[in-house]
Amino acid sequence: EEMGTAIRKNPGAAELHDRLGVADQEQGEADTALTHNRNALTLDANQTQARTGIAAILGLQGHYREACDELLRLIEAQPGNVSAVLAYAHFAPRLDEVGRAMELVKHSLENNALSDLMKSKLEFALGELLERDGEPDAAFRHYQAGNRLRKAVFDYNSCKNTFDTVRTAWSSDTLARLPRGHGNSAVTPLF
Repeated sequence: EEMGTAIRKNPGAAELHDRLGVADQEQGEADTALTHNRNALTLDANQTQARTGIAAILGLQGHYREACDELLRLIEAQPGNVSAVLAYAHFAPRLDEVGRAMELVKHSLENNALSDLMKSKLEFALGELLERDGEPDAAFRHYQAGNRLRKAVFDYNSCKNTFDTVRTAWSSDTLARLPRGHGNSAVTPLF
């Protein structure tokens, strides 16, 4: 509501439209979010987050061509934007653009300044693309590389405490006391 008021006072503020687009998207208001993101881009073509938001919404709505076109424009403007490359790699197979996506992911992997987390995400994306391209052995090597970059540490006590907390919070007594879903007359909760 406050951001809506701010936009009415300053309709030419691209950043406000961008922020409102993000908020609308998080609340599941895809059409409104698209409008705000597009307004942000009209006001300032360099609004990276707005373009990413548009691509995400279009992709989730099944408009893969439009989503990929938005992402490719962003990648062209910002070749180092790994998030855009990862999003493109996610949608590209739906358009039979696996080869192009693999090239972009491989090129991004050449960036030595990336964090291990981003490199790991790229390795997994490349593995998925190779698997879709019928190269399971090559895919597996990239999955392994991605796993090596994820320095997961297992702490038995932390894991045990988490499970104990979940079990306590969702005991049979707790579940029995919870209200049932709206319009549901079942004796047990639906999940």
